[in-house]
Amino acid sequence: MMTTKSKHIVAASLITGSIILAILAVRTANKRKSFPYVSRESDPVVRNYFGLPGFLNASHPRGIRNNNPGNLRITTSAWKGKIPVEKNSDGAFEQFVSFEHGLRAMIRQLKNDIDRGYNTLTKLIGKYAPSSENNTSGYIAFVSGQTGIHKDAGLISTKALLKNLVRAMALMENGPAYPVSDRQFEQAYSML
Repeated sequence: MMTTKSKHIVAASLITGSIILAILAVRTANKRKSFPYVSRESDPVVRNYFGLPGFLNASHPRGIRNNNPGNLRITTSAWKGKIPVEKNSDGAFEQFVSFEHGLRAMIRQLKNDIDRGYNTLTKLIGKYAPSSENNTSGYIAFVSGQTGIHKDAGLISTKALLKNLVRAMALMENGPAYPVSDRQFEQAYSML
């Protein structure tokens, strides 16, 4: 038989355990409300790959966290939606206010290059991903395999071709976890 003192100890233990469980439940609920991959220092105007506010953190590929799926280097180009150089936290690669703005820049770059005579995968990717920084032949082979386009076939910058190129090149740049969706491509293309 339990004494009154024992009953009080059991009751206090149950209350303490309940309080601890309630605190843990609140913490878990609060973690679910905030997106765990978003940098707290991000500009609230920025929208990331997932459509949420702020840049993604370093657990994501560089092109995804910069909203720059093509990993375009910083230049003097006045890209639509470009984060100004003085506010760019990467220091080497462009950053954009949204994934779609970065995708738009990639589409525009590829279209311009094709129209300027870099009209085969060999020429285009040779310029885009030079061998001084990349395994260019591997890049060409990957994009050729993904698109079904022979490395020396002539390219014309149609919407369908650009979509295939962008998807394959973004996959090469960022990995399979971050595919370019139809919606993302259409939104980016509509901004050209």
